[in-house]
This record gives sequence, structure tokens and C-alpha cells, in this order.
Amino acid sequence: MGDKPIWEQIGSSFIQHYYQLFDNDRTQLGAIYIDASCLTWEGQQFQGKAAIVEKLSSLPFQKIQHSITAQDHQPTPDSCIISMVVGQLKVMMPLPRRAPSCASGTPRRARHSSHQPHRAIFKLHEVKRNKIKM
Repeated sequence: MGDKPIWEQIGSSFIQHYYQLFDNDRTQLGAIYIDASCLTWEGQQFQGKAAIVEKLSSLPFQKIQHSITAQDHQPTPDSCIISMVVGQLKVMMPLPRRAPSCASGTPRRARHSSHQPHRAIFKLHEVKRNKIKM
């Protein structure tokens, strides 16, 4: 990891931490959001730590595992890091009419030697599986 730019190292570490919390106990995400944070989940917008944690905690699945297939990070002039994450979801119960792939974007700002998500956008994508006939 040492040969990557510092924003890549910070971004990758943050994404790993974020999705570990998301997968294991979404209520713990309140520790990294702040009252000015915003979340868009499938077109619905939420602002503030309490509203975001309430939304994430009320999602219709109990167990989920994110498998990150790609992530990119860029620094911004105002000391933020913008991250774009793409991956697959492994859900212990079926999602309503949604399949297991996702994308999210998260700009974060350094504050007191930690990073908090200021904006997060999540979009679930339907994956069509074609049956192969032999």
C-alpha cells in the first residue's frame, strides 16, 4: 500500500472500515456520520446522523456482505476524498425485486485526524441472468 498516493490509502482504509460496519452492525455507522452528512438511498434523501442511521438500520435485510470489485479515490482542493465503489451484495434473504450489485459514491472530509462521510449515494442495480441452453 506504501506506493499508492496517500488519498488512495486513506480512501481504501475508510471503505474497508465503512463496509465492515455496514455488514456487521449498521447502527455503528452513527460513529462516522455527522449532523451535516447526507445520504441518498435509491433516490430517497436523508440528512443528519440520526436519519441516516435510522434508514440504514431499517433496510429489509438482516445479514449482508459487500464484495468490492472496484474502488477509485480522488482528492479534492478542499481536503476531501471522493470515493467510487462498485461491488456485489451477498444477502441472506432476497431483496425485493433487486439483484445483488451496487455502486456508491462517498466524498469525505478530514476532521480531527479521522474521516466522516459528508455525502453518500447508494444505487442497487438489477443483474439479469440469462439461462444457457445446451
